[in-house]
Amino acid sequence: HFDGEKFDKWFNDGGDNYMIGATSNKVGPGTIYFRPEGNADWSYNFFTVQPKTVDPTEKPTEAPSSEEPSSEEESSEAPSSEEPSSEEESSEAPTEKPTEAPTYVAYFVNSGKWSKVNAYAWDPANAAWPGQAMTKTADKAPNGADVYTITFKTNYANIIFNDGSSQTSDLKFQAGQYFDYATGKWYAKLSDIPAATVTGYTVYCVNSKKWSTVNCYVWGPNGASWPGAKMTKTGEKSSKGYDIYSFNSVQNHTNCIFNNGSGSQTADLKFTAGQYFDLATGKWYADASTI
Repeated sequence: HFDGEKFDKWFNDGGDNYMIGATSNKVGPGTIYFRPEGNADWSYNFFTVQPKTVDPTEKPTEAPSSEEPSSEEESSEAPSSEEPSSEEESSEAPTEKPTEAPTYVAYFVNSGKWSKVNAYAWDPANAAWPGQAMTKTADKAPNGADVYTITFKTNYANIIFNDGSSQTSDLKFQAGQYFDYATGKWYAKLSDIPAATVTGYTVYCVNSKKWSTVNCYVWGPNGASWPGAKMTKTGEKSSKGYDIYSFNSVQNHTNCIFNNGSGSQTADLKFTAGQYFDLATGKWYADASTI
């Protein structure tokens, strides 16, 4: 028996070796006792054995590795969620056109026939007085006056149009609209400005001699008695900065004399309606831009 358990059989392998079979499932090292047949003493002989280690016929299944996959394995399995590089971004075309800064345009209808036009804008502050020079356009207003323009990058609250001497009053800036000097009003469209109406015949005198008073004596037919009618200071200036005076009559006279009522006067002149007479040169001009 093997540690108290009886063997069922002995098996001879045909030589000097024996194998034993037992009903128990006991394995491991132990002591085998045996006796000759017919002898009751089990301690007659014994020896200790170790079970024979048998090599497995198949390679055992390896347990799956619990280690984290390497960085190379990760990069091959999952797509990258990283943002594209600056080089990749710069290679893509923009989807929208950049927003342009707004501009604000002012128009001035030069019905006062200034030789130059400036725009002085403020709130917030802009260029110092008299402001920035305006640009003459190819447009003409219905009253025949030239149109000047200027473009600002700021929507100013106020503006004054001037020629360096004469000027408008303080105006509220109306971007995109037209200011007519003759009517003193803003118009949404150039075509809204009224055409000039002829209410009589007007002559102009450029006071280049700086008389304190300017009169116009007319005849053919006769007008007011000497020294004639006092002329009106228009508020306009010639190109050289001299004040301009006007005289209007319902009749187209043939002759006139400009005088100061104190002994200074011109020669007998042909009454030339719509033109400008310069006291310094003694000549008529179509406008005051060269006087």
